[in-house]
Amino acid sequence: MKKKVYISVISFLALFIVGCNDNHIPEEKNTQGYNITVENPSVDVQNNKDSLSSFYTNFVIQDKYRVYRIIEKSENMDANIAIPDWQPEDDAVIDTADFVNMIDDEMSSITQKRIDFLKEKLRPSGMSKEWKDSGQLFMGFKTPYIKEYTSDIYVKAASRTETISAEGLWDFLLRNNQEAVDKYDVVCVSVNMYEEFYRFSNSTKLLIYGVPEDTFESNLSTENGRYKYPKTDTILEKYHNGECQLDTIVEIELTKSGNYYMDFSEIIEKDEYKDIIMEMELTGEVTNEYTYAWYGFEYKITNEQAYQDWKAKNTDKFVY
Repeated sequence: MKKKVYISVISFLALFIVGCNDNHIPEEKNTQGYNITVENPSVDVQNNKDSLSSFYTNFVIQDKYRVYRIIEKSENMDANIAIPDWQPEDDAVIDTADFVNMIDDEMSSITQKRIDFLKEKLRPSGMSKEWKDSGQLFMGFKTPYIKEYTSDIYVKAASRTETISAEGLWDFLLRNNQEAVDKYDVVCVSVNMYEEFYRFSNSTKLLIYGVPEDTFESNLSTENGRYKYPKTDTILEKYHNGECQLDTIVEIELTKSGNYYMDFSEIIEKDEYKDIIMEMELTGEVTNEYTYAWYGFEYKITNEQAYQDWKAKNTDKFVY
């Protein structure tokens, strides 16, 4: 799962940053030292304190932005990316910096530590801590274009960023030479829209669909004697064209950054659907300067009572 996420992010970023090398960065930015003093990052992490500077040190504060210097020598990449210096005060959420640093030579390994930190911090009580019992969902982000810190060539690529993303929540795999499905009981989607930074506010439309058996089976194909499971995008396209059925489980507008939980354990127990699809869409005014970040974490319940106790204390965090 981690490898899949890394490949997706690197491919995604390549669309936006290719061509942004030394020749396109203002001279004063090239000579600027991109390190800040971090008092004691290891203590921050041990104390469960979410400070981005506890992980990333390749930025300086300029005005109200964190300006990251992203270096990837094999692609001759040396680019500046400015991200609003804002995080919700009462919650640890995903940040655009978690995506852009995935391709930096020095920060790429740190990025996974930050993602793992979030996964553990957001894990409800009663969930399995086994690696095989959890999943990650790379949903999407938008790299902002701030002309004071970024070359003009960059905006041509950055403006192509998609604002809609969809993923199937269950994993279909081959285990012991048998087809198997990993179904996750609880999903947490982390959303950052930097809403208090901008003069306008956007929202994230969250849609959860159940895939009935007929829809799933009609979209199966075979290759070399094995089933090829239907692609999420294909099913959604057919659904929006009225060519197949999906059941809408959740439809909600998220107007604040935060972490939102969904409990699918009852659906799994009833065996109602062959898959669950999560679709997210950024709505509102999406300018070149705007950024957002979405990420998902999936968990399996191993201690029902501990989970129910935790859920009772955190009901306000659940959208399903």
